[in-house]
Parts: sequence; structure tokens; C-alpha cells
Amino acid sequence: MSRRSVERADAVLQATVDLLAEVGYSVLTIDAVAARAHSSKATIYKSWPTKTALVVAVAAQLGPVAIPVLDKSHCLTESVRAIAAAAHSITVGRLGRLVLALDAAGRSDPVIMAAVQEHLAAPLDRAVSAALDELQADGRIDAQADTTLASRVILSVLVDRGLARGDVVSDDDLNRFVRDWLVPVLTPKHLGTRTPGPTAGPG
Repeated sequence: MSRRSVERADAVLQATVDLLAEVGYSVLTIDAVAARAHSSKATIYKSWPTKTALVVAVAAQLGPVAIPVLDKSHCLTESVRAIAAAAHSITVGRLGRLVLALDAAGRSDPVIMAAVQEHLAAPLDRAVSAALDELQADGRIDAQADTTLASRVILSVLVDRGLARGDVVSDDDLNRFVRDWLVPVLTPKHLGTRTPGPTAGPG
């Protein structure tokens, strides 16, 4: 593919991203993408014969979300919060609007849902689990804690809720979720925790 062709393809994909975040999948049209990308519909259809194919290409570019693992100079609450906040980041701002649009598209198109699962949801789940596993290997998380389950809980509370209900978790709720629910469960039992008992959760 020539450099010019690559630039045209990038422009089309970027236009699709912008429009998905702005108007959503149901309103998105190839005509609108062509106008935004300063391209022709014929050029777009050569690479992406359907709107579904174009949106799948966008989903494939999402890539894995970077999940940080703080060093031992940070307490468990800070370390777990960094992991949770990174997962939560896909539900806010422009990226959040894009992910919400892709999720909505996937609910009506199983091909798009499969692409979102392959390129975003599954890698995010693995990355969160791997970060928790690393904390556990360092002895900062209890050896008997189920990090796979903890990852699923984090994603369910912080990501799935925002996508399914459009109810994005606030920073205050995120902090309470980490402090009052996750840390008491994950703290090594021989260390105990002075964290107060669970309060009203984020819902």
C-alpha cells in the first residue's frame, strides 16, 4: 500500500472514530464518513464494503489498555486504585463515548460485538488480572485471593455499569469501591487492614 493510500485509510478510520463518538453507530453513515475524511464513498467501499466492516476496523485499532503496577513504595490502596482507574478510563471522555458507541453497535451486530470483545474487552480483562497477579506475586495481595474474580468485579463495577446503563462511576465512588470493598478483600490476612467495613457501594 502506498503512503498516500495509508494516509487515506487513516483519514477514513479517524473520521469514523470522530463520528462514532459524536453521533453514535445508528446515525453513522458512509456518506458522513466520506465527507469528514474528504474521501469518496467508492474509495471507502474498496477497503470496507459495509458499515459493519468499517466499524470493526475501528474496534481493531483500539488496542490494549495500559494497566499500571505501582512499585512497593506505594500502599495497596494506591496500587489497586491505579489499576481500577486505568480500567475506568475507557468509560470517560472521548474514549468513553467511542466505547459506548461501539458497545451499542455490538448489541445490534454480533460481528461488531465479537470485534470489541477480541480487541478491547478480553485484553482489558487479561491486563487487569495480570496486574493483580503481579501484586500478589510481590506479596502485596493475599496469596489466597482470587485475582481473576477480582478483575471481573472491577470491570463489572467500573466498566460494564457505564456501558450497560450509561452510569459512569464518579471518582468518589471509585475511591470508595477501592478503599471499602477491594482492599479489605485483597489485603494479606497476616497484615490485616484498618480500612473501615463496607459502606454503601457504587451500585
